Amino acid sequence: MSRPRSRSRRKREARQAARAARRRLATPEPVAWLDIPVVLRDWREQPAARRQSALARLLGIIAAIVAAGVGILLLVPLLNELFFMARSPVATVDGVVIETGRYAQARDFRRYEVLREINQLAEYRRDGTSTTAAELQAIDGQINEKRLSLASADFQAVEDLINVTLLGKKAMREGVVVTIDDIRAEQEAVLAPLARPTPGGNGSDISQPAASSESPAEPLEQRVTALLDDLGMPRDLFDDLMTMRAIERVFLKRAEDSVATVQPHVHLRRIVLKDEEEAATYLKRYNAGESWSALTLESLEPGEESASSEGVEEKPAPAYEADLDFVPRGILEPSLEAAAFSLEVGSVSEPVPTAEGFVILLVAATVNLRAVSDENLDQLRRRAVLDFRQELRESGNIEYQLDSDKVEWASRHGLRNIGELDADIPAGGMAR
Repeated sequence: MSRPRSRSRRKREARQAARAARRRLATPEPVAWLDIPVVLRDWREQPAARRQSALARLLGIIAAIVAAGVGILLLVPLLNELFFMARSPVATVDGVVIETGRYAQARDFRRYEVLREINQLAEYRRDGTSTTAAELQAIDGQINEKRLSLASADFQAVEDLINVTLLGKKAMREGVVVTIDDIRAEQEAVLAPLARPTPGGNGSDISQPAASSESPAEPLEQRVTALLDDLGMPRDLFDDLMTMRAIERVFLKRAEDSVATVQPHVHLRRIVLKDEEEAATYLKRYNAGESWSALTLESLEPGEESASSEGVEEKPAPAYEADLDFVPRGILEPSLEAAAFSLEVGSVSEPVPTAEGFVILLVAATVNLRAVSDENLDQLRRRAVLDFRQELRESGNIEYQLDSDKVEWASRHGLRNIGELDADIPAGGMAR
């Protein structure tokens, strides 16, 4: 026989049952979402206040999701424009990345320099000081050269930044040190007016800064700071470019000075034929005893004239010289030079294929040591500079990654105030 429950126990069990019932009402049993009638029935059974609260929460969640989606759609291109694109590479040098943001600034700085020089040349043309045709032609020639430089600024800016890395490494390897004065000279060259062009001029590849006729009123550092503030150019990039130019000037001077002013020479005469069979025929005729002068004249096209050769005194045609006079090493293309400097005096080469055709060379004389002419010396120095630049490129592992999208990005995110320098070439200029 069970004992009757106490009154307090019955009350406690009643309270527990009431709490369980309230929990079941607050947390209805889950139903399948596909059972639409059940969901609607439960929804209708909810109090109106609860339905409105749930609907408001649902709309809030939907609005938050939509806002997040729109934000992502707007944020992704913004991040790409301001962050990812700026850090994307335009080139790598031995694993060192050259970023698009830095390229944009270097590109606009190069454009700034070229546009400034074009405007200076245009002013020289307008001021009426240059009156002779030769002076005007010299100015127009430089205007056209600067225009070509402006057209290549997109790519040349990449080369500038590549050179910063390559020249820095080469300078460290070879112990080349530039002084503060060297770097200041490059800064002065950027700020100085362009020298007025003169007919002729120096053919050296080392362009010297123009000497200003007036001493600047402000110190160099103050003028540099004003320039960088005006352009919005970071100081570290400007310093890198100026240091690179100072180092490059040292190496270019070394390259030019490496060309000896006194060298072995060979006096050459030549016959140029269109095809190998014809050249072989001429060589056979010469070996059979025919005159070199007669064969030279016969080889010329109608209207061409030979330079003096064994008594023939006709005026030479500009595009062709039968007598090359004394030539040092390094002037001829390699195949011709190898043949010329391997022959004895009075001997004739086999036909040598060249871009002009098949060439037969006659060695008229040789000189062990002879002063190199100014024209040949300039040509040899230019070749030495080209060889240096080629060796510099080959000293590093360079990968170019510049494309049209990065160039367009650079146009939007370069330096300030570049557009204000758009060149205004007068109508008489030759900016074609």
